[in-house]
Amino acid sequence: MGEQGPAGPQGPASVSTGSSGATATTTGTTGVGSGSSTNLSGTTNSNTTTMPQLDAGLNTTNAKKRNPLYFGVGLAPELSPTGRLNPVRFNVGGDNIFLGLGGRVNIDYNRQVPFSNASTLAIAARATYQMDLGWLYPYVGLGGGYQLVLRNLCNSSNQCQANSGPFVGALLGVEIPLFHPVSLFAEVTADYYFNQPPSGFGGYSYNRLYPTFGFGVNFRP
Repeated sequence: MGEQGPAGPQGPASVSTGSSGATATTTGTTGVGSGSSTNLSGTTNSNTTTMPQLDAGLNTTNAKKRNPLYFGVGLAPELSPTGRLNPVRFNVGGDNIFLGLGGRVNIDYNRQVPFSNASTLAIAARATYQMDLGWLYPYVGLGGGYQLVLRNLCNSSNQCQANSGPFVGALLGVEIPLFHPVSLFAEVTADYYFNQPPSGFGGYSYNRLYPTFGFGVNFRP
């Protein structure tokens, strides 16, 4: 017999795929901005994050508004050349009642009374207009009233210490808020009396034009 020839080349080895015969492939995808991702089972989880919104302005919903109704008390020193009294002034009124106009009633105790044994009560009603400058409230007013004599003393010439009668006049003032509900007011009033004012007692007399400077405190509940 002849010699055995050389062995031929060995074929390629078979690739083992494992018991299941398949190789599992894992993929993961991450969403940018939306916060979503894919897990091994292929289910997408979404984790959306909401950014807080910034409040660019002040919350004024509960801010306390200025009450248009008010009442006040103060003094009204006389500005006439011979004036020497400080009548007490009481105010009650409201702003912006109708077509931007307000109204006020003020009562002055002891106007035009040169001596202490007489007394008067002057009641005036005025239409007012007030301007809002934020921290300052100027106002003007126009109206009239009537002065009552509560107590009087007359001499033999029928000259009396106090006279009654109607008057008309105007006012100009300003109100300055301090803290709720208190504000200060200062005003000038000028009233013209139709009846003859008191005169003749010790050279003390009044003119028909009666100016005063009022100041005091207003309350706006």
